Amino acid sequence: MERIYRMEEYKSALARLDNINTDETSVFQKLTETPYSMRARRALLEIFQREKEWRQAIEAAEALQNMGAGNRSRQIAQFYCELAENQLVRTHPEKALPLLDKALEIDGMCARATILTGDAHKAMGDIEKALETWRRVEKQNIQHTILIVRRLMDGYEAVGRPEEGISLLKSYLSEISSIDMLDVLVKAVLKQDGAENANALVREELRKTPTLLGLDRLLEAQLLVVPPEVRQEISSIRTLIQRYAHKLSHYKCHNCGFEARQFYWQCPGCHEWESYSPKRVEEENFS
Repeated sequence: MERIYRMEEYKSALARLDNINTDETSVFQKLTETPYSMRARRALLEIFQREKEWRQAIEAAEALQNMGAGNRSRQIAQFYCELAENQLVRTHPEKALPLLDKALEIDGMCARATILTGDAHKAMGDIEKALETWRRVEKQNIQHTILIVRRLMDGYEAVGRPEEGISLLKSYLSEISSIDMLDVLVKAVLKQDGAENANALVREELRKTPTLLGLDRLLEAQLLVVPPEVRQEISSIRTLIQRYAHKLSHYKCHNCGFEARQFYWQCPGCHEWESYSPKRVEEENFS
């Protein structure tokens, strides 16, 4: 009778797989020792991710991988990144580094792990090591350099080599058009070489990639050099363009289409990992 009751409990839990909650964790744990093991482990993995129990998520993902449920390396590496980021938030970069080493051991192409490793070195006061680390991202995924341009430029300025930073960012921009990269580069050029050079840089980029976001940046740059009597007119035009450009400045999940104002490593909508491009929606549509 007890066995029948337990099986009915398991079947009831399985029937609710589409509406998982943490109260069912213990039931799914029991199910891992039954013929329903794979489905139960998938349910547990979903629970652990939603509850941000990353150690348990790692164990669940590894168990699924060992059972033949697909390669989970990219996912597991992201879990280690989550653990490392928690340590960085707590100002323990020395504890974050071993976790990031593990992430890169599991997935050598994990750009997030490389970015966070650079952050850890910076937090420990080694800017040169941070710069060296962040530059590895270009070999993992050139698009993800968009996420580190501000770090790179700040780093090169901190060590007294802004020209090197500007040169590097220009080389990235020649390979991948990005409004975020352009923003950082224009501000650096403005500081280093003046408004005319910054203005010329924006005009050239807009010629290559004619987007509303780019036009907004061009007008912003022109406001620095135009005569005072036409600034009000340009400012009014820019305000109008911004109303439309704002809608195109979001990021979009390639898996479910969820749009967000900020970049996510895990989609808030479908919970897929690495499904966002670092490019904005308009830039993605253009390319």
